[in-house]
Amino acid sequence: MYIHGVPFALQWLAFAPAVGLIAPIHVGRLPLESNWDHLATSPTEFFIEVGATEGHFFRDELGARLETGFLITFEPHFGRYLRVMTSAGVGSMQFRALGWQTNRSMILPFALGCSNAHGCSTDFGVTTAVGKRGWQRWARRRCSILVDGVSVPCLSLADVIKHWLRGHCVAAMKLSSHPLRALQSLGALAGRVEQIYLQLPAIQSECLETLRTLAVLGFVPRQGGRDVEVCATHQELYKIAEFRQGRGSCASSHSPLPGRLQRKELLQLLVAPLQVAPVPFSKNWAHLEAPTEFMLEVGTNNVILLRDSLPPTDRRFLLSFEPLLDKYADLITSWPSVANSDAASTIGAHYSRGVMLPYAVGCPASDEVALFHVGLADVCSSLLNISEGFRGQGWSHWFKDLKDTCAKEMDVRLVPCISLETVIRDWLLGGHISFLKIDAQGKDLDVVRSLGSQMHKVRRIQMEALPKSHESVYVNQPMCDHIVAEMMKLGFKPICRLAGSKNWTIADICSLQLKGEGDLTFYRQRRPLNAAL
Repeated sequence: MYIHGVPFALQWLAFAPAVGLIAPIHVGRLPLESNWDHLATSPTEFFIEVGATEGHFFRDELGARLETGFLITFEPHFGRYLRVMTSAGVGSMQFRALGWQTNRSMILPFALGCSNAHGCSTDFGVTTAVGKRGWQRWARRRCSILVDGVSVPCLSLADVIKHWLRGHCVAAMKLSSHPLRALQSLGALAGRVEQIYLQLPAIQSECLETLRTLAVLGFVPRQGGRDVEVCATHQELYKIAEFRQGRGSCASSHSPLPGRLQRKELLQLLVAPLQVAPVPFSKNWAHLEAPTEFMLEVGTNNVILLRDSLPPTDRRFLLSFEPLLDKYADLITSWPSVANSDAASTIGAHYSRGVMLPYAVGCPASDEVALFHVGLADVCSSLLNISEGFRGQGWSHWFKDLKDTCAKEMDVRLVPCISLETVIRDWLLGGHISFLKIDAQGKDLDVVRSLGSQMHKVRRIQMEALPKSHESVYVNQPMCDHIVAEMMKLGFKPICRLAGSKNWTIADICSLQLKGEGDLTFYRQRRPLNAAL
């Protein structure tokens, strides 16, 4: 399975017990110019921000300079990364490009300060050299560091400028997080940076070392002054010092400005191994009395959320899954008690009794990543291919909306994918599931099948179905009659809501109870039912 020459049948080491649950997250694209293809003209200047200080975003401070430029922000704290991603707003059901911060800026979850000299690779682009059997080996060789107890992928500034920006000048760089480590990774590429805004370290010894490193790299303070005086007067919580490159401007010797992506160039996926939850998984509810039952929610987007319908007295623990990164970020950052937390223990928390993971669900155990097809109305995104020949049969007045939004594919992304058998058996240690809510856009039945040996642990299931009278937006989507028959074979009985109907048939449920795409509810029976009803 390939897209632009990139294989997607890859393997991923899901657990790193000493650190946390690590997932391969598709965060952007390489070459870098593919991330500004939406602009009418290519950027004329580039800016870099290392560490996003809330209330002092570089994108706001640049003002008019950003109107013709492009900003790349690096934020290694996962919570802050998600908050910056959503700080300009996330539309309901609207498509959003990977890494989007604003129209002229992107955000990436990398630390800066590592290099290939550390015995690891800072190349996070997935190419055709990484196959199904080589993925785990590839991941183990990538550079990573611990930031406040959380595993974070790590780059060098030299690599970013040399390979991503192709040696082009950086007009201005702002360092708000671990400036010394980031500066030291500039190396011989320091001359490609014209201006640095630096948040001075509060510790005087680190402040002095940072200023000495700047001097070695050729940067001089704009207003002069001795290093000891600059550091000694550092009393403010947020103080920015400005430095310029004293070896002359690099503008006269820069490489050609990266323009639009050429068709002949190979598009790579920028993949970050990110820690998305603590392990063992019981740490996610360590602040609570151990739950005796769980709820699972597959496919949340940011529209109708199970957490919003639960009473405060509900003692169950909710595990939700949403593979669209911007919607996942929106849900995580919208819960007040964890929205401003960077603690490792709160990673993934989106509810006082719940955690969310950026996974798709329903893949075989052997396929731990999958292709995710993103529609213009991203609530319609699916693991299934979107039908190119959708004609809207049966949809009447909904046809135009479906054809122009749901049936319009905007992107294909790599997402981590997991089976519910693994979730219940390995993460929840065989815990009982009182309710499973599925909205997987045509993959609902495969989500149920992925329960495997844990099928008997689930009491009630709600899933979407489509009657045969309506054309499917997706290729090979099972229709209602097939879903009901298969669910009965698996031991789940549908709840029939037809008034006065006791001797219902599958046709009754699919043609009378469903007037279009809608939800069906099933509950677990002791024995499989006769699917011929």
